[in-house]
Amino acid sequence: MTRFAGPTYFLRHWQPLLVAVVTLLVCSRYGITLQPLFGDRAYMLYMAQTVARGEAVYRTTSFGYPPLGPMISAIGMAAGSSFGVPTYMMARLGGVAVFTLAAVGLYLVTRRAFRSQLAGLTGGLTLAAFGYLGRLSVTNMEPKALTMLFAVGTALAVQKRRWMLAGLSAAAAAWCWQPAVLVPAAAATVALAANRALRGHALRRLAVGLALGSLPGLGYVTVTGSWPDFVRQSILLKAVNRLPIAGDLDTTLYNLARAVYFDYRTELLFLALGLAGFILFSARSLGRKLQRRPSRWLHPALGGFPLMTLVLASYTLIDMQGPPDLVPVLPSVAFFMTWLMFMTYSSLKQRAGPHRSRPLGLGAAGLLVALSAYGFVDAVRYSRQYTLRDQEADVAAITEQAGPGGAVLSIGAPSIYALAEVGSPWRYLSLTPFFEPLVEWSEPRGCENLVERVRAREWPVVVYREMVVESRCAAVIREELDSRHERRTIRFPLRRTHTLAGTNEDRRWIVWSVYDTRTRARPGVADVPAASAGRIAITIDDLPWNGPLPADGLEAATDRLIAALVEHDAPAVGFVRCAGLSETGGELRPWLDRGMVLGNHSTGHRDLN
Repeated sequence: MTRFAGPTYFLRHWQPLLVAVVTLLVCSRYGITLQPLFGDRAYMLYMAQTVARGEAVYRTTSFGYPPLGPMISAIGMAAGSSFGVPTYMMARLGGVAVFTLAAVGLYLVTRRAFRSQLAGLTGGLTLAAFGYLGRLSVTNMEPKALTMLFAVGTALAVQKRRWMLAGLSAAAAAWCWQPAVLVPAAAATVALAANRALRGHALRRLAVGLALGSLPGLGYVTVTGSWPDFVRQSILLKAVNRLPIAGDLDTTLYNLARAVYFDYRTELLFLALGLAGFILFSARSLGRKLQRRPSRWLHPALGGFPLMTLVLASYTLIDMQGPPDLVPVLPSVAFFMTWLMFMTYSSLKQRAGPHRSRPLGLGAAGLLVALSAYGFVDAVRYSRQYTLRDQEADVAAITEQAGPGGAVLSIGAPSIYALAEVGSPWRYLSLTPFFEPLVEWSEPRGCENLVERVRAREWPVVVYREMVVESRCAAVIREELDSRHERRTIRFPLRRTHTLAGTNEDRRWIVWSVYDTRTRARPGVADVPAASAGRIAITIDDLPWNGPLPADGLEAATDRLIAALVEHDAPAVGFVRCAGLSETGGELRPWLDRGMVLGNHSTGHRDLN
């Protein structure tokens, strides 16, 4: 007879409910309806929308991930469309659900591993406290967040020795993110270390689970006839771009420092404690091995977490590209931080004796609660200068500028398509160096084909996102646009307004350059009609400045001058006296960003005044 859980069951098991409620409160603080959509988050969302529209994602776009993440997100979008919910909002609800389930799952794994509800609460709440993960979850359902969830699910299934479920969850992790093929390998290693009599049974059921978990991804690629494109984009493209620089210590450490500095500063203590816990755990396990005692590394009670931590963290350190790459490792950070705290408590308890164990236990509990609460400082202090509503208004203005039936070409700004819920007129949403080989493989004459299409004015409006690292093809297209059309610049402020120490990387703004290819062609270009009568041209000589500088400096004076020209819709042509420039010529960038034309005024000349 089936028994259903009643209210008393939830009263007795309130801890996972508490973890879920806290996670949801964190997500609400970051603003599921307010968080703007940029960069790779918009790119991933657009891929899920492509699947939801019934298009073959590998044949119509440039997508470098396995298909399961967009497929899961597309299911939620299809359900939400029945109730009129925008697809990008359903993706956010899905991201919050993934985050919540991962935190609750880690509570269950940690509680079973340490046989302590307090340990479970510490692990679950620590994961919920990671601010970057919270902001990521309220923006989109990310493939790497799904990898994190399925890795936690694999650990829980291994703990319970449910090998088929472990294989199912491990395969799902691998079909969300390529490096997660290490998760099935870790689960198989733990199964091999199981009791000799049960080893064959465990491996058979694990293999069946892996096969079942691979069916959705294999089925999608097969049904859509996308095997050549899938192999090219998700395997070959990854190999061509990443293998030559994998293991580059300088690049890895730079990307890691950038991710921690910008996105994990508040939780730096958690990262340090988790790393210390993992190192100490490894040392103790090695000591047990040397003493010919059973090692804890492959014990099912730990759910394979030590091995999964080792393989995923090792890959991350070999090929660290940005803060999302740390997301699959965050449950391990929370797990081993909890392990370190409890080992420290047990050691102190043994030294204190039975009479002091109760106060020591209360102190340890208070310390764990305080550590978990510390992580929520980021959520409490969080504020945003720019919201999703502001971004929707900007995107609506750009699409209206294109006119009825007019299309917008976005280069590096897929949020335009994601928020407008329309398809891109070409497959290259991102022209970063990662996708440059795809252009050469797919276009008969490579980048030249794309440049000719831009030159032919197929699209009334072109939006180009300024890139930190620009591909050769993107640079050629930008130069073509700048040489023929004036641009309007939209700057989106970021929450963090600081620069990474020792670098020139500016994290204050995301910049979109908007080109109207119909009416805002630059003067002097061959295919632009001569100016009509009644117009004047404004020219400014001797840039960047002539004569004594104002008291507030060159930058402020330049900004005032450009602001006055922009306010009165008066484009100007500046002639540069090259002797007055710095080595980089950076003082000219504000003029170019506002669509002004610059010309050569020689190296220098005598002052005839």
